[in-house]
Amino acid sequence: MNSKIGVRFIELLLGIHVWIHIAEFLAAVYEAAYITASIAAIGIFTFVAAAIFLENGHNHKKTLGDSYGNKN
Repeated sequence: MNSKIGVRFIELLLGIHVWIHIAEFLAAVYEAAYITASIAAIGIFTFVAAAIFLENGHNHKKTLGDSYGNKN
């Protein structure tokens, strides 16, 4: 599998994962399970914060481009 396609596929799965957490949060609020809703909200917040702050991917190699190897 091409590296760029693989990264995009994983990004898609992570996007779906966020929506699952949002549905979990809404279901917990609907059921008045406020502790579960709080845990889900923290999970959503950390997931979205990571997506924003690690926008170009997280790797340990120093490169002069984005996470796909493209030059800036």
